[in-house]
Amino acid sequence: MKSYRNQQTVRSSDRTRSIIIKSTDLQHFTNLHSQKSPTCKTKVLRRKIVTTNENGKYTGKVAFVTGAANGIGRATALAFAREGANVVVADVSEQGNQETARTIEELGGRAIAVKCNVTEAEDVKAALAKTIETFGRLDFAFNNAGVEQKNTATAEIEEEEWDRIVDIDLRGVFLCMKYEIPLLLKQGGGAIVNTSSGAGVIGIKGGAAYTAAKHGVIAILFG
Repeated sequence: MKSYRNQQTVRSSDRTRSIIIKSTDLQHFTNLHSQKSPTCKTKVLRRKIVTTNENGKYTGKVAFVTGAANGIGRATALAFAREGANVVVADVSEQGNQETARTIEELGGRAIAVKCNVTEAEDVKAALAKTIETFGRLDFAFNNAGVEQKNTATAEIEEEEWDRIVDIDLRGVFLCMKYEIPLLLKQGGGAIVNTSSGAGVIGIKGGAAYTAAKHGVIAILFG
């Protein structure tokens, strides 16, 4: 797993607080937490969540996870719950999102599902407002929502497809960070993890839009 880490120190009033922000390729994380299925196996996780919730190291903390309807996002939401965190699962897919929240609750955790299109600032702000309204705080954010592109030569990519990929994979991360950081500062700090990819380091032939977006996810850390 490649991981890129940047500690941003932000001055707020007369106090200086730090937020740890990471971009990482978390494909192995899905395999680790979901066994053979990228949508996670409830039977495998049931015992673990109930057991560690008793003394979970994130008890009382709140995690916000985008792209939580399936795959890496769902696996991460379940992992947070297993460590005792309250989880806000956000996705455009309402059915999958509700299933993730329901699974967490059935396994003894606390979660809410919010519909969120990460390319829309108002959606992001509303989802985070719901987080604060429900749990009163934000400690962790996993900006994971993203899409891949079909293998296409650069000159053959439709402009609308380029915009779609970059809007979701890069603009979405930016908007989430923009509105998460002030909430984390109010808590005295926190952690943000953004999902990048190997494409954000070496590039992929036939994947210009995806590669550009994922390079941007890493580059945004240094802004």
